[in-house]
Amino acid sequence: MGTISGEWAALVAALLWSIAAVIFSGFAGRVSPLGLNLLKGCFAIVYLSLTLAVAPVFGGGGVSGGTMVSGVLLLMSGAIGIGIGDTFYFEALHDIGPRKTLLLKVLAPAISAVLAWVTLRETLTLQDGFGIGITIAGVAWVISERTPATTTSKVSSASPLRGVMFALFAAITEAIGAVMSRMAFLETSIDPLWSTWLRLVGGAIVVIGMLFWQRTPVFLGDRQDRKQLLLITLGVAFFSTYLGIWLQQIALKSTAAAIAQTLGATSPLFVLVITAIQGKAVSGRSVGGAIAAVLGIWVLLN
Repeated sequence: MGTISGEWAALVAALLWSIAAVIFSGFAGRVSPLGLNLLKGCFAIVYLSLTLAVAPVFGGGGVSGGTMVSGVLLLMSGAIGIGIGDTFYFEALHDIGPRKTLLLKVLAPAISAVLAWVTLRETLTLQDGFGIGITIAGVAWVISERTPATTTSKVSSASPLRGVMFALFAAITEAIGAVMSRMAFLETSIDPLWSTWLRLVGGAIVVIGMLFWQRTPVFLGDRQDRKQLLLITLGVAFFSTYLGIWLQQIALKSTAAAIAQTLGATSPLFVLVITAIQGKAVSGRSVGGAIAAVLGIWVLLN
């Protein structure tokens, strides 16, 4: 099992993504899925570029150890996992809502484990497998619960099958992107800062291409609404995309792809905590699922 810092990096990334999910859920009908993906990616690229410019002063951010192969792998990882995967994710959110989307995305760690085993010969210990299984089961138990909020939530009138397919594609592309990143880290000693920048650039290129191809507008609301959305996205992109994906890269460099993906998939548990802090009711089933997931996390961290 990898170093403890890798596992904790994945958990903190999950926390940041859960906060972003709560905020971005209010963007429905105001920003297109492709537009939102592009905005948060471009803002994060700017943040990373500034960080890379000053990192050498503090002895970090080195590009040494990287090769052409690792660079291509990371660009493709971003194109598939961020450019295509995140767009599928936002489309699924629009069609079937957050709970069903997250439930299907729980498949990503299992897909990552299979892909990493096939391509990297990366095996897991019995303890790792037990921890992953409990964590995924706990998360799935939490987000599969039917509540009045889920049955009355406002989602697209598109066919539910379309949303299910998008969610499954999001899980598959996320897993492929993660394994490709892991492959690049095993190939070289490239710094996670640079790998994050390359992944985001790869994702942005794909999204820009899809925007031109589909001629999709970025904003769906009126002009007055755009400034507020830009400011919110500017802030959320800092901690969810810039810090979140950077932490994910640290996790993928330090520990097995399946473990990093499993811990990164615990965002629904943090959403549960946010819900409780907001004073909303939390069911006994949700608490039970959260306890099971935390037990699985504890197994992975020990």
